[in-house]
Amino acid sequence: MPNPFFLWDGVTSNETLSQVLYLADGGENLQNIPILPLLQRQVDVIVAIDSSADTGDEVSVCCGYNWPNGTALITSYNYALSQKGQKQRISMPVIPPMEEWLLRGLNARPTFFGCNKVGSNPAIVPPMIVYLPNAPYTTFSNATTASTVVSSS
Repeated sequence: MPNPFFLWDGVTSNETLSQVLYLADGGENLQNIPILPLLQRQVDVIVAIDSSADTGDEVSVCCGYNWPNGTALITSYNYALSQKGQKQRISMPVIPPMEEWLLRGLNARPTFFGCNKVGSNPAIVPPMIVYLPNAPYTTFSNATTASTVVSSS
């Protein structure tokens, strides 16, 4: 579609120099929680609701249920640490590696990141991230969107 930001406000970047605007699902790069634009604006708190379908046990997978495992936040954190993320002055609270997520069950309950104000960019205080994963607290609520049949039980 035509790019509404083409040559916008005299800013020159890849996004403003193209006459065509290309859009993609955030899941294409494993960033299902779109927090990068918020990190660039240096907000104070981000509520990140994760309904990703990253993993599931044998029973869950056969029934179409999968659950988040932190991949979305871990991927965003790795981007914030990258040279490009540092150039964009992105600061994100420290996000633990996958092994720690699963060991501590961070993907199964609400978790606060950034309480100690230490982030990926030491010059910028990162926002606090309130992480709310879709987990089977009381019911199997993460049904696949690939199915057209939904059970009412």
